[in-house]
Amino acid sequence: KKHINRLEARLRIVDGPNTPPSQKSPFLKGSSGKKSKSDQSDQSDQSSASPKNKPRKKKGQKKGHIGKTLVLKPDKEVNDYAKECNDCHMAIDIDDQKQIYSFDEVELPERITPVVTRHHVHRGICSNCNEPTVPEKQLKGTIVGPKLASFFSLLWYTGRVTYRGVSEIFESLTGLKLSASTVSKCLTTVAEYLQEPVNEIKEKVLASNFVHIDETSYVSNINGRELGWIWDFATPNHVFFEFAPSRAASELKRIWTTDPGGTIAIVDGYQAYNYFPTIQRCWAHILRESRDLAKRRGGLAIAMHQELNIIFKNLKKTIEVKPDLTNQVIFQNLWLQLQNIVTTAKQSDQEEIVTFARKIQNAGLDLLTSLHHSEVPLTNNHAERLLRPLVVNRKIRGFVASERGKKALVNHATMFETWKLQKIKPYEALLRILTTAR
Repeated sequence: KKHINRLEARLRIVDGPNTPPSQKSPFLKGSSGKKSKSDQSDQSDQSSASPKNKPRKKKGQKKGHIGKTLVLKPDKEVNDYAKECNDCHMAIDIDDQKQIYSFDEVELPERITPVVTRHHVHRGICSNCNEPTVPEKQLKGTIVGPKLASFFSLLWYTGRVTYRGVSEIFESLTGLKLSASTVSKCLTTVAEYLQEPVNEIKEKVLASNFVHIDETSYVSNINGRELGWIWDFATPNHVFFEFAPSRAASELKRIWTTDPGGTIAIVDGYQAYNYFPTIQRCWAHILRESRDLAKRRGGLAIAMHQELNIIFKNLKKTIEVKPDLTNQVIFQNLWLQLQNIVTTAKQSDQEEIVTFARKIQNAGLDLLTSLHHSEVPLTNNHAERLLRPLVVNRKIRGFVASERGKKALVNHATMFETWKLQKIKPYEALLRILTTAR
């Protein structure tokens, strides 16, 4: 018994609170190392609800992944010598020592010194038209220069630091205090300069052949009583975000100013998306709902989940192998399989299963749109991933109270997430925009 306790103590050191579940030891489930009856029943329910018991993921680099090694170029080199023996504290001569290894250390200077430049602006008179001319060197509405404004934007959006937090970080690094109000005005000014490239991105998305659409709620006043919505519209290389007072179809019509008939929308089952004549319903939503239903209800729900998984895999494989598919036989087979699932499920005496069957029936042919348009993805995961930074932002900040704050948030999100999709460094891209605007 003591030996077992010692082994479990050693396992707890290896399996700490931050150890990923995939890497945790299967032998340590509790204080005794044995599974409780509830754990066993839960595991049996999960194994029966899932089509397959997934094997543990292998550690290390995946096959085909191209790894990257950080290579640093040193600005200076130093030699580290031992001064005395660690045991007897006898002094050690430098000449008796030899190099055994090297390491790189990245460090900040002792003090980051901001540069304050006082511009003396002069006005000139044109000799040709006699009009006064004044150089525009200042970013309108702020005393902050382009480089520092880009740094503030990076901290605020990517780092999700509050205005006050940005102010305190800057003061800690430089010793110069800029108030939270100054930071706020700076970010509002940056958002105004981003408006033109945001409009260009919006035009490209509106002209695309297919678009991912999703929305999430956001408290839009300081009292927390007024709820707004952030919509995202994404293609593989561009995304734009729009703040709206609701998620009604009228807001979708207001935002999508072009003919919806020329674009295929990849969406979930929200009714407002029927504004688009051609839709690809998100299979990820359908499979998640069927999986959860299988865990709750078992029996027929498990069979439904398994059949839907098979249809999805066949659909995905068909699109990958034959992207120019026009064979109606495959389409009819998949459609008949969906109809059979609906017919069988409707005979159930469980209302929850019947309701889910109606959902599949209402989705209908929208689940198979990608079969005729192979470039259209089967899921809306792309739009959901792009919304995650704003969801985290909402959890940290809680609300956006002003119209200027809303504009600053969605403009920064549009540009930063688009740059991320295009693998462009945000700081450098934003610095180019602000420098050119002066």
